[in-house]
Amino acid sequence: QLMPGVHAGDIGPKIGFNNMDNGWCRFTRVRIPRSQMPSRLASVDKDGVFAQHAHDKAGYVTMMELRALMVWDCRDCLARAGAIAVRYSAVRRQGAGNSADKGQREPAVLDYPTQQRRLLPLVATA
Repeated sequence: QLMPGVHAGDIGPKIGFNNMDNGWCRFTRVRIPRSQMPSRLASVDKDGVFAQHAHDKAGYVTMMELRALMVWDCRDCLARAGAIAVRYSAVRRQGAGNSADKGQREPAVLDYPTQQRRLLPLVATA
């Protein structure tokens, strides 16, 4: 149960970062003792003056590291998806009209040049 004037909520699921749980908190006419305030990055002195402890670039570097990690994770997922697509295309047989009537096996989907042009560059760059 939250105290009167305190409102909190969850931001919701984040793409690729479901293990991170971020939320929000709003205080309306609530007095918090300075000794109980989180003051790792900023503080308020006895006169009510706000002071930031951390350098502005520290938060920027953290944000950029997180974005680089997200790009790296996306690269990994795309590489896996490309491998799955190539494996499926190598196993799946389709086409060749009425070649089954002649006793021939249908060609694998990966045998088609269009499929190769689409998938093989993805595997090469992964």
